[in-house]
Amino acid sequence: MREKILQTAFELFISKGYDHVIMNEIICRSEVSKGGMYHYFRNKEELYEETLKHYFYYYYNTTRFRVDPSATLTENLRNLYKVFLQPFTDISKLLKERKAQLHYYFWLIQSLHKRSKMSNKIAYYSKEIEAYIKKAIENAISKKEISVNINPSATAKLIHYALEGLAFLTVLNREEELEKKYEEILQHLDKTVFN
Repeated sequence: MREKILQTAFELFISKGYDHVIMNEIICRSEVSKGGMYHYFRNKEELYEETLKHYFYYYYNTTRFRVDPSATLTENLRNLYKVFLQPFTDISKLLKERKAQLHYYFWLIQSLHKRSKMSNKIAYYSKEIEAYIKKAIENAISKKEISVNINPSATAKLIHYALEGLAFLTVLNREEELEKKYEEILQHLDKTVFN
């Protein structure tokens, strides 16, 4: 029952926005009793926070970026793509409709402005991503895989920002197209920046 309430609330928060969703609507759509709802969640704010935890924080809490020292830079960056976009692809499968997926992305942005905890999570996650990319670049430099003198920190930011753009595009395009686009970015970097 709790899962059904969370999924219903999630869909409503995404489609209507937090301010336009009322508890009675969640109760009706979840097909639970009022007592059942309030057994799990005291109020809309608590339900919203639980929805964020369930559909968003979970990825931030469980995702660990580890560079494989034996892998090439391109292989490490391919692995990053899969981990980085996992929340977006999972949500895309859950929501199915393109419009709902776009709402999801904007829901995350809206939640950033309302919740400092979420902003802190994303800031931490962003630093983790950039540290991973930087470490992968430094690993490639130490193995003489990269022959040019590049700034690992600046290059890590560039690749991270490209991933952020692809995350946004995940809600607009099919996943296969995005993987192909990311591969094109990696090939371009490999030919121009890393050699």
